[in-house]
Amino acid sequence: MTEFVGYGEETEHGNIVTKSERVISFRSKNGSLTSALYKCMNAVMMALQNDVTKRYDSIENVEALLGNSHYDIELPLSKFCQYMEWKSNNLTKAKKAISLLKNLHIEWGVSETQDGKGNRLAGEEVGFQQYVTRAEVLNGMLTIRLDADVRRELLNHEGLKSLAVNLRIANGAWSDKYTPRLYELALFASSERKRRFSYTVEKFRELMNVSYTYENGEKKWSHEKFKDFNKRVISPAVKNINNADFVDFTITPQFVGKPIREIVFFIREKEDLSDLSDSNEFKDDVLELLEDFGLLHVTRQLLNETNEDPKYFDEHISLKDLHYISFNLDLYEKYGRNKDNPARYFKKMLISNIDSFESRWKIIEKEERDKLKQEKTRLKAAQAKLNEDLERVEVNVIKEYRCEIVDKYLSELSADELLEVEAACRKHQLKNNPSSSYMYDNLPVKALEANLREFIIKHYAPEIYVRSEVDKRVKKAQKLFLENPDIDVECLTDFNN
Repeated sequence: MTEFVGYGEETEHGNIVTKSERVISFRSKNGSLTSALYKCMNAVMMALQNDVTKRYDSIENVEALLGNSHYDIELPLSKFCQYMEWKSNNLTKAKKAISLLKNLHIEWGVSETQDGKGNRLAGEEVGFQQYVTRAEVLNGMLTIRLDADVRRELLNHEGLKSLAVNLRIANGAWSDKYTPRLYELALFASSERKRRFSYTVEKFRELMNVSYTYENGEKKWSHEKFKDFNKRVISPAVKNINNADFVDFTITPQFVGKPIREIVFFIREKEDLSDLSDSNEFKDDVLELLEDFGLLHVTRQLLNETNEDPKYFDEHISLKDLHYISFNLDLYEKYGRNKDNPARYFKKMLISNIDSFESRWKIIEKEERDKLKQEKTRLKAAQAKLNEDLERVEVNVIKEYRCEIVDKYLSELSADELLEVEAACRKHQLKNNPSSSYMYDNLPVKALEANLREFIIKHYAPEIYVRSEVDKRVKKAQKLFLENPDIDVECLTDFNN
């Protein structure tokens, strides 16, 4: 199970992105959240936390340096598309999503402050706030501005319980907005070692960000009837989570009351299904049985003739035909083993039982489609995990490179030049972040060092940051990681030669 971690710590899977309980428990105004917007929210969080790691080392440094000032994230739009887990740099789609993101209004901490009917239980009235205050694309670069309150929530400045979660998996594995929402709620409960978690129906609608309108002052939900709500929201999300092999638990809903007023989710550790056979093993099993019964030759001959292909049985046989053969083998074991001419009897079975097999095949076909969907989800999750690992390598290389070039730059300055740089940095900080001016001289050393690095690279001597050199180091480190995936990421940062 995943443990609660603080920002910057890593789980056994190496996740570097964390969500606080308040951030997991949010609602959007009018339930306007869509799947694309939710992925955008996750992508912004990944961009922010990775940016903080590269530029400031820790959230404590950011808070000390920026105070109530906004935070600007600048990154290639192609990188943002990677965070969204899109296969290509879909610029049109990304620009549209960002445009929608600018109009997204949210409220944090629904679980603690709302009773599900819009009534506040406790806490100061906050209401909805804008998720981003600025987002624009220019020359392939994306700039995102967050105000101080949103930055603090996404970085968990208050130090609330937080959950390490691979947002790339959430963005890449599922295409709807409800599954990742339920997954995070279940993951949070699982991390607290809870066997169950529950919500009123109304509160769960809010947490799932089901859309709603107001008619004559009364809230009207989409999927208003619980039967529709279960069919469209709860059941598909539960099925998606339980079928995902990268999730180590299953959830089972139970509905309480008549009419239903509460939803209870039970969490159980998932059984190990690694010994289930795949289609190749199934084919081998069928062939072995045919050979044991002396029926391999007649079956091969019949299917090749029927399909007018001399290589059909050995090279092109369909999954349906394999199951059809297995279906007839089961019957043969019961009724045909003592026949005078087993081969002729089995051939007759293969010719005669086609219609009776169809009802069985419909069930098998559905099971196979579910397996295929599950496998696709598994592959998406595996790719998302790999992307996350490569991102960690990139973040660490860039962070070390920034330290290296600034240390080298400062070491070549005279004492007077060093004082001049420090004075310019202080002046810039006080001008752009006046809210931190009263405590600037008392900031922690690490915060001052991080601020000086940022100032030199971005404003004072930007020429020392050579993008091509960074790209070369990142590429080399990622190549080494792919060749040695068990290597410590910290060992992949020193590429001076």
